[in-house]
Amino acid sequence: MATSRILAADTSFLLSLLGADSNTRDAVAVVKGLSCPLSLSSINDLELLNASRMAEFQGFKEPGSSALIETLLKTERIAGRLVYSPFNPTKAIARATELSCRHTLSHGHRTYDVLLVAAAIELKATDFLTFDERQAKLAEAEGLVVRGAGGR
Repeated sequence: MATSRILAADTSFLLSLLGADSNTRDAVAVVKGLSCPLSLSSINDLELLNASRMAEFQGFKEPGSSALIETLLKTERIAGRLVYSPFNPTKAIARATELSCRHTLSHGHRTYDVLLVAAAIELKATDFLTFDERQAKLAEAEGLVVRGAGGR
């Protein structure tokens, strides 16, 4: 019997999937090849939407682009391509603290990168989609199959 895959994604992947940047084509290609939806946590929403709003605030994206990302996120949820999986944020934070202890001094991981990998683990993800090389290394070190970064 085939093992069920659970796919989680980080903000770099989701921004590329829902926005327009140098990785958008790759993100769309990865998602088109999936046989199951991406599993997201509420942490994904927070960082994705805040990052898109911050990019708009800083002038990196045009006015209204963050509202478009939010609309596209809702559309993908309604279509069933992105699903929200329940998880325990307290356990995710505890797991993130463990990951930070094991990996940050040697590889310099940012808090949200550690937290998103920890949330993916708490979601029982098997795969992690990211375009962030450093985060890809963390996810791989924790046993997740990484897609996206480095052409994987």
